Amino acid sequence: MKNASKSPTMWFRGLVLILVLVGSPVSGTSSLKISAEPGENVTLRCEVTNIDQKPVFKWNRIDLQEKENVFFYRNNRPYLDDQHKSFKNRVFLNNSQMNDGDLSVVLKNVTINDTGTYQCRVLKGLSADQTPLISTILLLVSPPPGKH
Repeated sequence: MKNASKSPTMWFRGLVLILVLVGSPVSGTSSLKISAEPGENVTLRCEVTNIDQKPVFKWNRIDLQEKENVFFYRNNRPYLDDQHKSFKNRVFLNNSQMNDGDLSVVLKNVTINDTGTYQCRVLKGLSADQTPLISTILLLVSPPPGKH
């Protein structure tokens, strides 16, 4: 092995692999890695047991500002005011009835710019940073081999 320990790229890749394999440190959460090609629709999964009749939840991407959501749901409807512009008209509930606590969303027509780590949180009157994390998804969008 040729100076692998001195390669910052190899060190970073190793760290990312460890984080993906270990998953979220919060118990009761799910962690998933999804690979997709540009133009595909992707379902970001989030399932909660014992959900309120009128759930309040949000999807965010960790590299966005705090007030820029991927999807925010309250009072039986999505709130689009704080939705990041790149997600406008592209994110929808996977199950509009949210049967069995399914808070998953579909991200339509993904692009390479959608690559990132997404989080689903159920809000219960707390600020978002104090709300338990339910689901973390690493989405990797890249063109098929030979289409770079």
